[in-house]
Amino acid sequence: MEPITVLYWLCILAAPAVLLLAAVRCLYLDRGWRRNVLALILGLLVGALLLWLGGGWVLSRFGLAWRAWLASLLLGAALVLAVLAAAFTVCSLVHRRHHLAEALLVDASALVFLMVIVVLGPFLWGASLRAERVVVWQGQTLLEEERGFPRQGVDYYDYRGPLVRGTSSQLLLGLPEDGPPEAD
Repeated sequence: MEPITVLYWLCILAAPAVLLLAAVRCLYLDRGWRRNVLALILGLLVGALLLWLGGGWVLSRFGLAWRAWLASLLLGAALVLAVLAAAFTVCSLVHRRHHLAEALLVDASALVFLMVIVVLGPFLWGASLRAERVVVWQGQTLLEEERGFPRQGVDYYDYRGPLVRGTSSQLLLGLPEDGPPEAD
């Protein structure tokens, strides 16, 4: 296996796993405000991930998907909460360090995890941002969403409300060059 592949899998699997185990240890050993704050951060992180990924899976079963702005908001919240959880886990373990190997493992995992999140996180979040607008075309309300970055075209989906949209892209025939007019 190439060294870059090993580093990739360490970043993706091992570092978050070590941090998760360290966070569970903090939840088990700590008492008072540290435990409450870490539990709150981890609860919000799990909630954001469940809503984003689990909710997206459930919506797909009904032919729906999250609107782009909401998916970007949930992804951004998950990234920020992951950084906070990692930082707070390391800070909570500072006063409990009895073994050098444990301290080095947790600190190295946190460093690798935070570097990956801080470097790749803004790019992932930026790539998830898409401009969208509600339009009416031949009596049908549609959601126009930009495709790709930079703007490579647009897709039209059934408008299903402020939080969700249809999943199948609509092909609009006879569309003017500048797209359909915006809805009121």
